[in-house]
Amino acid sequence: MIGGAARAGLADVLGAELARSQSALLSMIGTRMPAMFPKACRWVAEVEEIAAFLGDSENGATIYEGMARLYQRVAADWEKGGGGGRLIRDLELFAAAVMPASSSLLGC
Repeated sequence: MIGGAARAGLADVLGAELARSQSALLSMIGTRMPAMFPKACRWVAEVEEIAAFLGDSENGATIYEGMARLYQRVAADWEKGGGGGRLIRDLELFAAAVMPASSSLLGC
């Protein structure tokens, strides 16, 4: 959702809505998401296993298949040099905007 909002130029609107309605979730996103980037590759197989266990879309497998593809994209971006792709840049910028005091991977 964050990547889509960033691509549409609506990351600030999403951030404001999450601040209003889901402040605890927003805090977790701002502090935990950047730490996930270097570990994204290991999540691919784990969520694929969950999808396989669930079996089909009627049992919820599709959402886990989508998560696996997203983690693959994050991992590929990370392998480009710790944020070389647009997806990680968008996610980092969002995290930095919602948690300005959190550590950022940008500029390292």
